[in-house]
This record gives sequence, C-alpha cells and structure tokens, in this order.
Amino acid sequence: FAEYSTDGGTLWQQQPLTAPAPKGLPSGVPNPATATAIAATHKGIVVAGTSGPVGDQHVIVWWTTNGYAWKTIQPKGTGLTTTPGSQAITALTASGSTLTGTGYLVTPTGETPTLWHATPGP
Repeated sequence: FAEYSTDGGTLWQQQPLTAPAPKGLPSGVPNPATATAIAATHKGIVVAGTSGPVGDQHVIVWWTTNGYAWKTIQPKGTGLTTTPGSQAITALTASGSTLTGTGYLVTPTGETPTLWHATPGP
C-alpha cells in the first residue's frame, strides 16, 4: 500500500497498490505484490515491485502524480522477459526523463543481473 495526505501530513490515507490477475486466471483474483524500490521523478513517484507466486514473480511498476491515483504496468525489455523464473528491480533512480533500475532475473539455470531503463509516467 501507499499512504498520502491532503492536509500537509495531519491525516493520512492508505491507498492499495494492486497488481493485475495472474495469467490464465480471471480478473479479481488476488495477486500478491511487493514493493522493492521507489524513486521521485519530475512527474511524480514511481514504485517498482514484484507480483506473482514465489518462483514466478515478475516486475510491476506503479506511478502517481498525486499520491492517491496510481497507474500500473508490467514493463518489458532485456531481463524482464516472461521466461520461467523470477525477476525483480531492487534499486531505482530517476534522472531527467529517464528511470534506471537494477535488479536480477533468476531462472532454473542461474541468476543474472538486470539493468532497466524507462521513461516515467504517461
């Protein structure tokens, strides 16, 4: 979840960070998600995390411009494929209009580091 305040920090509200339903299951099926990295950008806040069952977790990214309306994507690219195994972005930074994340991809044959670049927000 994330928390936001509209009154300068006196009262706080929780906002759940949700993940899409796992492939092959109907929408509305709970999908475990965990935040693993966060960064402030010129367009708002970006949170990287993982979703899915242990052994088949994939990177998911949430972003917001106001703290209470969050958008969700499952990014693609080198090291973030849908191959068997788990992946994670464990460090995230923003510079100008570029996000850079580092993490790993774990497959049945081993672990590989990942470097991911993207443009934050819509």
